Amino acid sequence: MVQIAFNADADAALTALENDPSRAHLLDRVMDTLRLIGEEPKPAQVRQRRFQQLDVWGVAVKTANDDYLILWGDSTGETIIHYIGTDL
Repeated sequence: MVQIAFNADADAALTALENDPSRAHLLDRVMDTLRLIGEEPKPAQVRQRRFQQLDVWGVAVKTANDDYLILWGDSTGETIIHYIGTDL
């Protein structure tokens, strides 16, 4: 398992989801995806999209009401979550 760090914006987005009971299902899906990234960030399941200019990977998180995206990178040797929010 790898250690995951969050930039300030991603951390704030995750905190906002945690504090919004109406989005509990979305939070569960986001947390499941973060666990997958932390367990083994190599599988295609968490590397759905490549953003080469930013040197990050994107993974979609969808629910009936939300299309979210998690952007993350590990080019520095540390796994960093850069964005959690509405799909670009």
